[in-house]
Amino acid sequence: MRERYRSHSRILIVSIGLLLATYLVGAQSIRCCSYANGSCRSACEQLSLVSMATDPAQLEVSLRKLNNLCHRPSMISFWNCMNETLEEIDKGNGWIGRPCCRIPQSEKCMRACLQAQSLLDLTTSCRKSDEIAFYTCIERQEAGERCCKNAQTSSCHEACKNVFVDSFTPTKAVREAIHRHCSEGNPKVQQCVHSYIHVTPADHPFRNMHCCERSLSTQCRTVCKETLRTETTTQEIVDGLTRGGCGPPLPQDWLWQCFLLNSVANEPGGSLIQSEKVGMDSAKLQCCFRAATVNCQRLCIETFSNQWTSSWNDFDRLCQYQLAEAEMTRCLTEVDEPCELGCEGLDYCTNFNFRPTELFRSCDLRSDRAAQQDVASWEKGVIHLPMMEIPVLKISGCYSEIWKAIACALQIKPCHNEAHINRICKTDCIDILNKCVDRNRLKHNQNPITLCEILSPPGNDTPCISLSPYLVKSKHVQTALEITHPCKPNKCGPNDVCIVDRNCLINQKCSPYACIPGCRMGDMSQLIVPRNSFVRVPSNTHGPHCQMVCYCNHENLLEDCMTPSCISTDHCWHEGKRYNHNTQFRDGCKTCFCYDGEVTCSPKKCDSGLPCNCKDHYVPVCGANGKTYPSACLARCKGLTDDQFEFGACYDSDPCSPNSCHPYHRCVPKKRVCLSIRHRSCKQYDCVDMQHNCNQLPKSPVCDTDNVEHPNICWMLQRRKALAYYGKCMSHCRGSGLVCGHNGETYASECAAWAERVSVDYKGGCAAVGSKHGKNSRCGGIKCSPLPSEDCTKVFPPGGCCPICGSALRLLYSQKLSDWSVEAIRDVDPVVVQTIAEKFREHVKVTECDVFAYLSLESDIIVLVIAISDSPTKLQVEACIREAEKLQALIKQHSPTLLTELPLSFFTTAMMIDPVSDSSAQNDFNFFNLFVILIITSIYIHKQRTL
Repeated sequence: MRERYRSHSRILIVSIGLLLATYLVGAQSIRCCSYANGSCRSACEQLSLVSMATDPAQLEVSLRKLNNLCHRPSMISFWNCMNETLEEIDKGNGWIGRPCCRIPQSEKCMRACLQAQSLLDLTTSCRKSDEIAFYTCIERQEAGERCCKNAQTSSCHEACKNVFVDSFTPTKAVREAIHRHCSEGNPKVQQCVHSYIHVTPADHPFRNMHCCERSLSTQCRTVCKETLRTETTTQEIVDGLTRGGCGPPLPQDWLWQCFLLNSVANEPGGSLIQSEKVGMDSAKLQCCFRAATVNCQRLCIETFSNQWTSSWNDFDRLCQYQLAEAEMTRCLTEVDEPCELGCEGLDYCTNFNFRPTELFRSCDLRSDRAAQQDVASWEKGVIHLPMMEIPVLKISGCYSEIWKAIACALQIKPCHNEAHINRICKTDCIDILNKCVDRNRLKHNQNPITLCEILSPPGNDTPCISLSPYLVKSKHVQTALEITHPCKPNKCGPNDVCIVDRNCLINQKCSPYACIPGCRMGDMSQLIVPRNSFVRVPSNTHGPHCQMVCYCNHENLLEDCMTPSCISTDHCWHEGKRYNHNTQFRDGCKTCFCYDGEVTCSPKKCDSGLPCNCKDHYVPVCGANGKTYPSACLARCKGLTDDQFEFGACYDSDPCSPNSCHPYHRCVPKKRVCLSIRHRSCKQYDCVDMQHNCNQLPKSPVCDTDNVEHPNICWMLQRRKALAYYGKCMSHCRGSGLVCGHNGETYASECAAWAERVSVDYKGGCAAVGSKHGKNSRCGGIKCSPLPSEDCTKVFPPGGCCPICGSALRLLYSQKLSDWSVEAIRDVDPVVVQTIAEKFREHVKVTECDVFAYLSLESDIIVLVIAISDSPTKLQVEACIREAEKLQALIKQHSPTLLTELPLSFFTTAMMIDPVSDSSAQNDFNFFNLFVILIITSIYIHKQRTL
């Protein structure tokens, strides 16, 4: 139930299959020409048998020409052959598929078409999988036959036939003829041809005027400008350009690239990606392996790799609207329109405004107008959907507000918090159709229940979108402004990624967002990754489960694609039980995941607060992976050998002693925690070339201990300043005073911790390891700062002592994939925890929430989404929880939106960490205090007795 045509690129793709076939078919040679000679043979070889068979006028001209050049007495064999050929193809003259005979790619199929009298005559010569455009054309002709046979007048019948005469969108004159000749007494014809004559208004076509200059043809440039000035619909623009000499819409043609991307800034060297390298849309290509059927998987792979011109129509018709393919469809939709928090500024769907903590795919004015147009269209008595048509009573007199809510929901697309689906609940569907469906016009075996079985998710407990919240105004009308979404609507260019800039405080003269240039994941992809990113994409040539790693360079192109890694999708064995690839399961109180034959579980014991039954003594050691472990036992539990850790916290170690840098290079500590040290060491320092011109180095800000910002570390060292932390100087945190992070590391200041994307647990150096609040706490001597607001949730991050105001996620990852990532690019950066945190941070679009992450003692990643306002409101805290839930859903669904980028690609599943109520914490605290008092009392009594 979505808008049939939402963009220029959609129109172009749908029409491309038949257009290509029309342009690529050359003159089909006539076998009889071998019997002729001289000018007769030359004229014969220039004729097209297909044109003669499908166009009576062309046949008459061709025969007249042959009669003049080919004298019958001397060429009896030639004319006998011609007569036999013409008699043979004349047998199928009345078959409705005859106009399509110019489309087949194989000569065998083309001849079979010319001789066919029905569709059955094609089965042996025309494979449907190879001749998709041809069969699509036949289906169009069959549709025309079905529509036009209902005509009650000859004028209406003729007007109807003209709709299906070719693969182009009917011209304005043809559409007007249908309305003129079939409006009275021919309702079935009008209803039948509606989807074929329906056109979509072009959205400011003059904005694409610059694209005309991209053509090398003077004729095309002239036609292009005239078409954009005169035509008002997207379909007419495409057809006008194609007919006018601009050729079919091919992605390698600069003119069509400009239109396909609908970009005003798409110059040579822009973000177009070679389709032969990563496919037309490598993000969507990842979705193809979610297909429920082999046929849809094949069509999906063909569509989004390099064969989309011939497979798109079949894929769209056979797969995209099938309930069985819901998982694949959701994945594809997520790439084009990811679910994001917030909706406001709508003029028609006003009940959807002021909803800052709800997820929507398409909350914009264009969708708002489309919903209004849908309601106006439904008023005519028929709801036209891709998979069916539903006859309804006059909706203005039958619960009109519910129909408005339905139209708005279908266009604005609210998302379920967990499942990210957009289908309306079955109970709502059945209820409104029971009231307003026109039962007299329903087909046999159709009723509200059977219709809703197709339109709504199966079962009564399946996640769905309820209409009831959108029948009334939002409860946040007065408070919605507490939440800001700087990237909604997206104000950046078509090849940029919008990222929230949380360093820009309220009332400061700065932009609350940044536009980062990036690379598209294919010539037709809507997913853009920031420049300097590594991405993991499916390999086109090495098999269905093979991946390769590419780099987004400064020219916004994917390059240096490296040897792929192939996932075996092997099942796993764990504790004597078999688990399928890519599945989550429980082992007691532990969560485990099977991926490519590898089982990943948290090592935490159900009856112990710390992993591997380690004692809670705090005698820290620094691991080779850069993480401080509270004890050697916990380091060994992680898998580190005795030569892979040293006693003492990582904060106290000096990675520049001894100096490992080359002469004339300055060693600067740069602490990091790595998920993989199998193929590369987790280096804790950088070497800065002091003889290099600092101006020639890329901009990478650093902040010194005087809170002065420098363009890069080279500039700071030349000015003889000391490093406080990497990144821009921050003004909304404390720049001095030791703090302990939730990761168990000590930092010089709160700002230094935040710069490494670590949240502060408590003030002072790290002195304890927390496991659980209350009775099992190891944090008895730790003083926690009060939460900033009474509206805060109280979530205790694993291993920490103090709660946060926000939400927390526990992520499991595949060690095999993280090791492979390091091996593939020969760099540990993608598996550095700070890099991972920064990538997650890019996906959180609410200014009032910030993202932190660390490697836990259980060897999983903890992601914290924290409300960072001075005094967070209830709505701001809720927004942070919703952002965490969004990340959880994207990881559990393995969404390409998130997992395309290499640092996020090896996560297998995610779990929310539940908040703790004050009453529960207080009860545990009281129990703990009582326990301590009893022990002290017992010791005192014992001493008194011994005196």
